[in-house]
Amino acid sequence: MPDHGRSGWSERFDYVRAADTVADTLTFISDDEPWVVVGHSMGGKIAMLLALRHPELAERLCVADVSPVAYREGREFEGFVAAMRAMDLRSTASREEADAALAEAAPDRACAPSCCRTCAARARAGAGR
Repeated sequence: MPDHGRSGWSERFDYVRAADTVADTLTFISDDEPWVVVGHSMGGKIAMLLALRHPELAERLCVADVSPVAYREGREFEGFVAAMRAMDLRSTASREEADAALAEAAPDRACAPSCCRTCAARARAGAGR
């Protein structure tokens, strides 16, 4: 894990860069099958970003003991979270509609597909906002 333990350290820690570095490592080891990714604490945040940015690498994801603390580095998701909260799931008929509604707000297009699956599933189940 970059910037942790005996691994190399950078001037400034960046979760996105860390997730991409882990993705590069997993792809180097084996690029023909997805992985079961487990992350604890800081590793859980990196694992979640890995799954969002590189969904082809994560077959399953387990995140444990992640602190609900606000970090300055997470500001790129504020608009996306606001857009998700503003969606009316009762009037969202499909995953494609949800994806279109979130297109401008998504900090990274890899984020939207997994969120849209959840939105569409909730809409089919009759969930509200």
